[in-house]
Amino acid sequence: MSPKITPGYWQCPRCDSKDFYFAPRVVGQVGIGRGFEIGDVDMGAGIARGVEKDVALCRGCSERMKWIPEVRSYSKEEEQGIEQKLSWFYLVCGTPCLILPFWYSSSIGWDWSNTVLLLIGIGFISAGVMGLSKGKNESKK
Repeated sequence: MSPKITPGYWQCPRCDSKDFYFAPRVVGQVGIGRGFEIGDVDMGAGIARGVEKDVALCRGCSERMKWIPEVRSYSKEEEQGIEQKLSWFYLVCGTPCLILPFWYSSSIGWDWSNTVLLLIGIGFISAGVMGLSKGKNESKK
């Protein structure tokens, strides 16, 4: 099953219309201040120039349109599958973080980096176990 995708669209913030057209408008300004230089040329007077781009405008009120991005909505089963995969990822990544500090400590001794790695491993493992137990409890209902 794939997620339900609502595609993105343009919408007018003033009248909520979706009817639009593109027209060139000044959207910003590029230039230099007084006394700056560009490359080998010294610009003493200062030059500024407007940047013109095509923007979406509402046909009804000529307001700039707002882009509403696409929305992906997943079913409950898909969300549980994603959470379960993420929980297994935490378990797989956390296990080496628990083993490595003890392996390193036998050769170089225990230091603060081993403690940090051990705490990271404990965090990953606990997040993975919590996610897996949450999924089992929801599947029993």
